[in-house]
Amino acid sequence: MPTIQIDTLFPQILDLLAVIRQNTLDVAWVVGSLWVIQLFNAASNYALCALGIVPRHPLGLPGILFAPFIHAGFGHLFFNSVPLFLLLTGMLTYGLQQTVCATLTITIVGGLGVWVCGRNAIHVGASGLIMGYMGFILYNGYYAPTLSSWIVAVVSFYYLGSILFSIVPSSDGSSWEGHLFGFLAGVAAAYYGCMWPFALLTNQLLA
Repeated sequence: MPTIQIDTLFPQILDLLAVIRQNTLDVAWVVGSLWVIQLFNAASNYALCALGIVPRHPLGLPGILFAPFIHAGFGHLFFNSVPLFLLLTGMLTYGLQQTVCATLTITIVGGLGVWVCGRNAIHVGASGLIMGYMGFILYNGYYAPTLSSWIVAVVSFYYLGSILFSIVPSSDGSSWEGHLFGFLAGVAAAYYGCMWPFALLTNQLLA
């Protein structure tokens, strides 16, 4: 647990709440855009799912970038929307640059893990990214605690900790490989920081 100075406790909490409130609308736009994509996907009889990750197939490599934006149904997206909203809001307390860099790391490293080791199926959905955010937040809350990172980690674990069970193999058809590699990529993003190739991409995107 981080060391807390009583005289700065409430100002730090108020600052954290202000950051969260400021980012809420931006996160809502991100989640809303996934619903727009899902409407197009459903209207096309889910043709966009062909852009998912297909393990060990060259045509499946672009899916590493596209898969987080595509969902197999409205139910799939619905169950991803709430944790994505909460965890992305928590991620933005680390700043936009750190969030973008971590997102790139989770998407690319986690996606490559699925492409190399995933079962023979089309893997789509934002759940790998969600698990990556969870890994990032929990790692920082425990190993690099500040008051804000600790609060974000505790709240995330309290409300969404059950999603950690999804990293183990299951027979429900969900991409547990995507969950596992996303989580590991999130931990790596927290441990190593913004690594060079992802830092370069982040700077280009935010320029």
